[in-house]
Amino acid sequence: MKKLIVILTLILSFSSIAYADQEWLESLYEKSMQAVQVLENLGDDGLAAFDDPKGEFALGDGSMVGVTDCQKGLVAASPRPGVKGLTMDMVKDYKTGRLIMTDFCNSTNPKGYWTDAWWPDAKTGKLSRSLVFGLPVPNSRYTIWATISGVGRPSVEEMNKSLP
Repeated sequence: MKKLIVILTLILSFSSIAYADQEWLESLYEKSMQAVQVLENLGDDGLAAFDDPKGEFALGDGSMVGVTDCQKGLVAASPRPGVKGLTMDMVKDYKTGRLIMTDFCNSTNPKGYWTDAWWPDAKTGKLSRSLVFGLPVPNSRYTIWATISGVGRPSVEEMNKSLP
């Protein structure tokens, strides 16, 4: 009986973690859509909203929404100090070397897409899986990106299928 209770507790714990991840990812997507609106409405003047480490685009637990200037080839705005100004060749998956921002800027998908990447955790320095969403800002040189660290699930394929 005790074994059964322990097993059920573990199953329920993993289910709630998966639900929490999904809920967080959905809020990250919504925040990305909001970010596009900021840049569509304010243009370059909207970039300042992304640079505040305690602002609306710094989402906690290492999650954030930032902006890449695809023409200049660099991160134009980010709530995490030290990220703004990084060139696109510096923002890469540490396991594969894939250039994530370059991929987003070269994408022709107007709905954006999810991908995963491995980079050092801000707190521990250890490589950690992150889900990253890239979304072009229509009629501009900017691409929005949003990232959440330490996510075990869902898969990138599941996330891309869920896009509207």
